[in-house]
Amino acid sequence: MFVFSCYTGLAYGEINALSPCHITTDNEGGVWLVMKRKKTLTTNERSFHVMVLPIALALIQKYRFSPDAIHRETFFPCPSNQYTNRALKIVAEKAGLNKKLTFHVARHTFATTVTLEKGISIESVSHMLGHSSIRTTQIYSKVKQKKVAAEMKFLFMSQQLMIK
Repeated sequence: MFVFSCYTGLAYGEINALSPCHITTDNEGGVWLVMKRKKTLTTNERSFHVMVLPIALALIQKYRFSPDAIHRETFFPCPSNQYTNRALKIVAEKAGLNKKLTFHVARHTFATTVTLEKGISIESVSHMLGHSSIRTTQIYSKVKQKKVAAEMKFLFMSQQLMIK
């Protein structure tokens, strides 16, 4: 579930509820997750769409026929969020990570490493994460600064070649 979230940006509760009714295919054969995000009781639901990358699709195929997933009519057998975060803490300790590893880190990984660092616009990332305001997504803007620096370095190098 954690790795699936790294490639889709879905929160724990969304993965917990993920079922075949949330999958659609476009005219070109692309597979999409279509869900509504409601973070709190006072917020409105926001529809969001995320293209299912090959790794995420392989994870669905791997776990969709587990007995718990079949019983719940979902794609994944989902232990509680508390249990999952406790297990992630153990994984982090055994791996020697000096970072607090929680399920939300996967969502952050999707926003930064999988999308923004690869050139996906902040507007698209905001939509895929189901944020009601792009300001929420701008929390990840440090990545944008890193990307701008890399792009400007490329531009600088191009200009140097033109001068020679």
